[in-house]
Amino acid sequence: MLTLIFGLTYLILIGTTYANARRVGKEGRLLGATLSRARWDDAEVQAILHRYRRQIDHIFLLTVLAAAPFFFLERWPSLLLLQMALVYGCCLFLTSRLRVGAFQSLLALKRRRGWCLGTPITLPVDLRAVAARRELPLSPLWFLPALGLCVALFLLLPLARPSMRPAAASLAALHLATCLFCLWRSGKGAGRVRTYCADSEVNLRCNRQVYRLWSAFWASTAFGEGVLFLLLFFALFPSQPLRFPLWAFFPLFALAGAGAALFFQARLEQVQQAATAEVGGPFLADDDEYWAAGYYCNSRDPRDRTEERDPFLSPYNRAHPRGRWKARASYLFLALILIPVFGLLLRLDFTPLRLQIDGAQVRIAAPAFGYRFDAAELESITLVDEIEGSAVRTGGGSTSEYDMGNYSSTAYGQCKFYIYKKNPPFIQMVVGGKYVFLNGKTQGETMAYYRALEALTNE
Repeated sequence: MLTLIFGLTYLILIGTTYANARRVGKEGRLLGATLSRARWDDAEVQAILHRYRRQIDHIFLLTVLAAAPFFFLERWPSLLLLQMALVYGCCLFLTSRLRVGAFQSLLALKRRRGWCLGTPITLPVDLRAVAARRELPLSPLWFLPALGLCVALFLLLPLARPSMRPAAASLAALHLATCLFCLWRSGKGAGRVRTYCADSEVNLRCNRQVYRLWSAFWASTAFGEGVLFLLLFFALFPSQPLRFPLWAFFPLFALAGAGAALFFQARLEQVQQAATAEVGGPFLADDDEYWAAGYYCNSRDPRDRTEERDPFLSPYNRAHPRGRWKARASYLFLALILIPVFGLLLRLDFTPLRLQIDGAQVRIAAPAFGYRFDAAELESITLVDEIEGSAVRTGGGSTSEYDMGNYSSTAYGQCKFYIYKKNPPFIQMVVGGKYVFLNGKTQGETMAYYRALEALTNE
């Protein structure tokens, strides 16, 4: 399942990036350069486009071929995630460099041919529309559902396993921080300012429609993230295993989130296109010189972020200290998400399952999903060559090599697996009326565990 999720995510990322890279024209701009439509058919312009598209096709062909190791890394999700992150990161970097290079070639051609559309404008934005962004009424009631989920996460803390309560509290605190961030983002200005024409009244009316849409986006994001964290809580932290396969909801949740994002993007483009059609065409300002380095840099612009003109040209104003920080913040945020996930998967893949007996205490050491019980709770123990029935994971980790954590079995009901699938026999234990399965990486290790547990039952 994890390999399938990684594979689908990889294909979606590659497909979306390729579609954006192949889209060269947008609202009177070609590869981000402000250029009259009459100039697009020029021989030199077409040569730049042809070279760019050919290079992009080669990059993405290599990126798709680089997915071949997916089939060999199925046993190690941590290495699968690392491979996916490295390949997609290289693809994104090379695509961005090619896009910036093509933009700079067009800019050099414009300078040489004298194609600039008038004098470069210092502030190609309606400042009145910028100021109105903070005057819009926004009801905090939109965020009550998300805050209610936050309260629920804190109230559920007593239901978490004692050893995992600090992690569960951190999850609840993280959701609270996310809700406050989304609320702050909506109050700060739900959307980005866009100049549709030289008339401020028209700009205000059109931008207010976009602001309301962005407000709904941030409220929906906070609520969706709360639902996700609630699912994670019941999947990772409950003291009693669930009776239904909660992990089955995550692919459905991912599809719902992707669908919502696509709907929002389509609705946003629809509103902006309607506003552009109202004024008869896009309002263009030839400020390409401020983008010459592949990102926006204008010391005379007090904003830290300008309007986005191209997916691969950074709109953060590098001449502004806050703009420089925000340009790097997305990479830091991504690292803060990927590194802990990679660390957990690395532990699951390469930390062996161990049986530890300390007097009357028995502990099965496993990353994040260990199990501890008293020797007196051990009712029976036997060796089996095969585990009967089928089982669905309700909380834990699983690959083609191992199963660990809580499962719901058709033959044993709610049970726990700590097994290497390809290394029978398996130790079948009944602990407090619940089946627990365990084995080692080798047959000798499994037999050593069996003898140690058997000695406990004979005492």
